[in-house]
Amino acid sequence: MGIAAIAGRSFKVFGFPALIVMLSMLLFGRAFCGHICPMGATVDFIDKGVAKRPGTFSARTKTVRFVFLAALVVSAVFGMNFSYGLSPLSLSTRFYGLVILPMAALISGLALDVFRPLARMLGWQSAVFAQVATPVFPTQLFLVAFFAGLVFLARFRTRFFCRFLCPAGALFSIFARKPLLSRRIADSCTGCGKCARACPMAAIPVKEPSKTLYYDCILCGKCEKLCPTNAVSFGFKAGEKKSAEPENPSRRRILAVAVAGTAAAVLPAVSNSEAGAPGASHIPVRPPGSVPEDEFLARCARCGLCMAACSTNTLRPLWLEAGVAGLFSPGLNTKIARCDPKCTRCGHACPTGAIRPLSNEERPWVKIGTAKITKENCLAWAGKKACMTCDEVCPYDAIKFFHPKGHPIAVPRVKSSSCAGCGACESACPVKTTPAIRVTSEDAVRLSSGSYKEVARDRGYDLDLAWQNRKKENPDAMTVDGIAPGFDP
Repeated sequence: MGIAAIAGRSFKVFGFPALIVMLSMLLFGRAFCGHICPMGATVDFIDKGVAKRPGTFSARTKTVRFVFLAALVVSAVFGMNFSYGLSPLSLSTRFYGLVILPMAALISGLALDVFRPLARMLGWQSAVFAQVATPVFPTQLFLVAFFAGLVFLARFRTRFFCRFLCPAGALFSIFARKPLLSRRIADSCTGCGKCARACPMAAIPVKEPSKTLYYDCILCGKCEKLCPTNAVSFGFKAGEKKSAEPENPSRRRILAVAVAGTAAAVLPAVSNSEAGAPGASHIPVRPPGSVPEDEFLARCARCGLCMAACSTNTLRPLWLEAGVAGLFSPGLNTKIARCDPKCTRCGHACPTGAIRPLSNEERPWVKIGTAKITKENCLAWAGKKACMTCDEVCPYDAIKFFHPKGHPIAVPRVKSSSCAGCGACESACPVKTTPAIRVTSEDAVRLSSGSYKEVARDRGYDLDLAWQNRKKENPDAMTVDGIAPGFDP
C-alpha cells in the first residue's frame, strides 16, 4: 500500500492504511507477518510439508530483500508501481483467485458430474442441470511455477520467501527493531537452544538463545510452546527485555543496496515498450470504471480480485501487451466473452481504487472502447453472405446495416457514438480465428472522478440501455438502416 501511495500520489487512499500497518510494527513487532499475512500462512503451510530445517544464511543473503525494497521505492518515486512482483498480498490474492479458485470450481464440477446420475434418479432437477464454470486465466501456469519454486526453496530454509525475498518484510524489519510486544525470557532459561533450532525465522541466535532478533521475530509463539522450562513468554509487561545486537549494515552494503535497487527499478522502465508507457497510443481495453492509464498502472496491485469476480471471465491478466509496466494488469479479452454492461463486480472488488466502484445507473454509460469491423474478414462484406450476428447480440443497438452501391446484400457498420465496447459482437462473431469485429480502447472514457453518465451525454454518446424497453413497446419504431441480410427489398 505504501508503494502504491507513492507511485499513485494517493496518500489519502493508501497512505493512512500503510501508516496504520507501520505503527503496528512499533507496538506489536512483526505480528502482522506471523498472524495476518496470507502469504505467510501459505508459506507456513508449505513448510509443514517440505521444510526440513530453519537454518540461516549469512547476513548478506538477507540483503536481497532490501535490494527489492529499494527498487520498489525508487520506481514508485518515478510513478511506477512494480510492487506486484513480490508483494505478499498481491501474490497471495493472485494465487488464490486465479489458481486455487478455478481448481476448486473444476473439482466441484467433476463432483457434480459424478453426483448427477443419482440426482436424476431422485428427481433433483436443480442438481441435474446445475453447471459449475471453470475460469481459465493466461498466467495460471506462471503462478503455479512460482509457487512450485517456493516449495523447492522451502526444502533448504523455513519461511524462505519471508526471510530473503519479501520487500514488505524488509520494510517491516526497519520499524520492528524494538517493539513493545515482544519475546521475553525468564531466569529459568537453561540455554538449551531448542527454541533457536526451531525458530522458522532464525530470529533467535543459536549461541545465545536468551536473546531475540526482534526485527525478524514474527511472534509465532513456537519457541514458547517448545520451551521445556516455560521460560519463554510474549507480552507488554515491564521487565528485562533481552535483545540481540541489531544488525547494523556497513556503509558499503547500504550503498550496494541503493545502487542495485536503483538499477532494478530503472531497467524495467527503460525496457518498457511503447505499448504500456504513459501516453502511449495503444492501450489495452481496461475494465469499466478504470481510472486514466497512468494512474491505473500506479494504483493497480495486480491482486487478481477483479478477475476472480468477473462474471463472464473476460477480464484476464495481461502479459506484455501493455509493456513491462502493465505486466499482470487486468485487461478485457472480448474475443472470449462480452463485458456485461449491467455488471459492477470488478469495481467493487478492487481494493486500490484502480477500478472505480460503479452504481447500477452509471455502469451502462461507461464507454470502455469501440468496436471496429475488418471488412476483409466479415462474412457480409467480403463473403457476401447473409450474417447479422453482431447486430443480434449488441445490447446498445450500435450495429447498423446498409446497402453499399453495387454490393448484393446489406453490410454492417458500427455507430461509434452508441458503442460502449462491451464486446458482445466480437465474442459472437462466427469468424473465430480473427473475428471480423474487434473492440479497441479507442474513445474509451476513463475518469478519476465525476459522473460517467454526464460525461457521455456531454460527448454525445447514446449509451442508454432503455432503448430495449422502447423496442419492446414499439417494434416498428426501431428499424435499422437498409434491409437486413437475407431479406428482399
